[in-house]
Amino acid sequence: MSCETVQALLLEMPAELPDDTQAHLRGCADCAALAKEMSLIRGLTAMPKPSAAVRGRLSGMEQAVRLTLDEKERRASTWRRGASLAVAAGLGALVTGLALSNTRPRSVTVSAAGESGFEAPFSADDGVGPSSDEELFDEVLWPTSDEGDL
Repeated sequence: MSCETVQALLLEMPAELPDDTQAHLRGCADCAALAKEMSLIRGLTAMPKPSAAVRGRLSGMEQAVRLTLDEKERRASTWRRGASLAVAAGLGALVTGLALSNTRPRSVTVSAAGESGFEAPFSADDGVGPSSDEELFDEVLWPTSDEGDL
């Protein structure tokens, strides 16, 4: 048997070695050293079966961990849902504010020199809007005595 064949077989870590492989190991120091290392590794990876008491404790720990993780996930999903609703409400308020800002008349600030930077939609001279503060005051719909006090 060749060293490559024996080493490939040893890397598979079989429980029992065939007779011809054992004969090769008696005559080859390198393959025997590899067999010894693989035997140590096999011993380290072999786990003993836990006793019934240990299995019971592990099962209880597993349940406790699952309950804790479920509770954390539930809390996290509540926060995510709340944050999503807050973002949606904020966006709704923003869109509504932008929509309403386009429907309100804008105020015009006039500098001391009489230049405003943009043209008003109407002027007092064109007859479209109120020509004085008194006319504007008269155009407001004031409650009548029939409607009661506000």
